[in-house]
Amino acid sequence: MPSDPPGARSPRLKKGAELLASSDYSGALSEFMAAAADGDAVAQFAAAVISDFPELGHTAEESFELMRDSAEQGYAEAQYHLGNYFSLGYGTAKDLSKAFMWYERAAEQGHSRAQNQVGIMLLDGSGPRRDDALAAKMIAKSAEQGYSGAQFNLAVLYENGEGVPQDHGKAFEWCSKAAEAGETRAMYNLAVMYHEGDGVPRDPRKAAEWYGKASDAGHPEAQYNLGLMLLSGDEIPADPEKALSLFEKAAKAGVQDAKDAMKLARERLSGSEQ
Repeated sequence: MPSDPPGARSPRLKKGAELLASSDYSGALSEFMAAAADGDAVAQFAAAVISDFPELGHTAEESFELMRDSAEQGYAEAQYHLGNYFSLGYGTAKDLSKAFMWYERAAEQGHSRAQNQVGIMLLDGSGPRRDDALAAKMIAKSAEQGYSGAQFNLAVLYENGEGVPQDHGKAFEWCSKAAEAGETRAMYNLAVMYHEGDGVPRDPRKAAEWYGKASDAGHPEAQYNLGLMLLSGDEIPADPEKALSLFEKAAKAGVQDAKDAMKLARERLSGSEQ
C-alpha cells in the first residue's frame, strides 16, 4: 500500500483515532471532521467511514462527499471505497463506469483489492470493455500481494483457462494459498481438487480435511460432500450421526440433494440401533 498523503498525520486525526479505539464514535467523528475540514485526506476517509454509523445521524450522501474529497486527493484506500460507493449506488447514483475509474486509480497505486476489482470488471464485462488477458494480469498482481480473494479468483482462471493458459497445477497452487489464508470458497475447491485428483494426486483424507474446514466456515456444499464421505465410510471412517448433522445444515442452506441424504442417514442410524 502507498504511504499516507501529505497532511495525513494531524493531531486531530491522532486524537480521533484514540477516541475511536475507546468506542467514543461521536467524539472520534468530531475530531475527524475537524481534521477533514483542514484537508487531511485520511481524516476525510475516516470521517466517511464513521459517519456511516446509524447512531451518529449522518446520511449516505454526506459519507459519499467525504469519501470523494479524500479520493480526489489521491488516497488509494478512499479511491477503492469510492469505487464501491459508485458500484453500489451508495450516497450517489449507481455508475459502473465511475466505479471502474476509481478502482483503476487505486489499482495504479498498488491497492490489492482494487486491482482484483478491476480484473473482475474486465472479466465480467461490467467495466468499459471485456479483456480476459488484462483481467488475469490485474488479478495476478493482487494475488501476488497476498489478497486471498484474488488468489481464489486466479485459481479459477487457471482452472478454466480464462485469460491464462489452462493449468491445473497452478490452479491448485493458488487455491492452496487462498485456502490457507482462510478463503472459504478456496477451502471447498481445494477439497474437490484433492477428492478428484485435479492438479494434485488424489487424497480422500486431505479432501475430508478441507471439506471439514469449509464446512466449519458454513459452506453448504462442503457440508453435503463431507456428509456423503462420512455416510459411505469408503474413504474415511463412517460416522452416520455426524453425516446427518451435516446434511441437516446443508439442507437448511438450500442444498436440495441433502434432503434425500438425510433420509439415508436416518435409515443407516435406525438400522445400526436394531
